[in-house]
Amino acid sequence: MMDTRLKRSNAFHPKTDGQTEVVNRTMVHLLRGHNSKHPKTWDESLPYLQFSFNRAIHGSTLKSPFEVSLGYLPQIPFDLAFTMSDQPLSGKEEEEHIRAQKFPEQARKIHTEVEAQLKRSQQ
Repeated sequence: MMDTRLKRSNAFHPKTDGQTEVVNRTMVHLLRGHNSKHPKTWDESLPYLQFSFNRAIHGSTLKSPFEVSLGYLPQIPFDLAFTMSDQPLSGKEEEEHIRAQKFPEQARKIHTEVEAQLKRSQQ
């Protein structure tokens, strides 16, 4: 289990939580770059940028936030375009059943790897 500690802060002092500060700063940079021509529509692109951020591999964990919390990396339409197969539906269902059975073990493995990587990053 990872050693986590809750730090209470108020909305006007985000610097008490360094991780949140880094994420907020990154999201501001992404929003500025993405919405430079139409700055008033930033709220429309926020969910897409957040999804992209959460899907990106981070240096301290060598995993994406999605992979760490969900145990897998969500696919995007580009991924799906290249993974289509000609299997009959029953084969796909069987494959998903096998993946579902392996999921808890895969999630534990990811958490163990992330914990070890975070320890290495802290050193």
